[in-house]
Amino acid sequence: TIAISRLQAGRILINFGKEYDAIRNLFNAHMYGIKAGLIDLAVEAGAIFVEVAWPYQNESAERMIKQTMNAKPKSAGEIEPSIEIHPEDAEGIFKWCTAQVLRDYGGKDRPDIRAMLMLSRTCNQTALFENLLKSPVLVEDIQLAELCIEFVDEKEDWASRILEISSALAPTDEDQ
Repeated sequence: TIAISRLQAGRILINFGKEYDAIRNLFNAHMYGIKAGLIDLAVEAGAIFVEVAWPYQNESAERMIKQTMNAKPKSAGEIEPSIEIHPEDAEGIFKWCTAQVLRDYGGKDRPDIRAMLMLSRTCNQTALFENLLKSPVLVEDIQLAELCIEFVDEKEDWASRILEISSALAPTDEDQ
């Protein structure tokens, strides 16, 4: 689909230092992912978009939907336009992605939540994770629990949860 190809193009462009084009492709991947019902892909593209675009926020920037609609191929030697992202685009995509990954906290491997929680620190959006950070008993992913403990002042409940998860993962005499 278009979403998959735009996500791959965005990744490749980042590797070549072409942030302007990468940001557009990642935005398109995010939007087409949503339209196609590919929520995991839309979250991945959206998270990468936010990570790359966050430093380029500007209140006077044109909205991304207009930027992508007005995009046209560049001529050889043409100077890349400056990167400007409207804060509503960056924050809106971050909040949408966060809402998708926080539908539940269960599962023994939740790299989606871990990635968004780490990104929340960069984006100063940790308040969106308040319910997660108050719910250690609902977390089954030990790496997520170990990350959550870094975000709270009262660490006792998270430390207990990490111990519980670790104990459940440890081999028993019956396993040997």
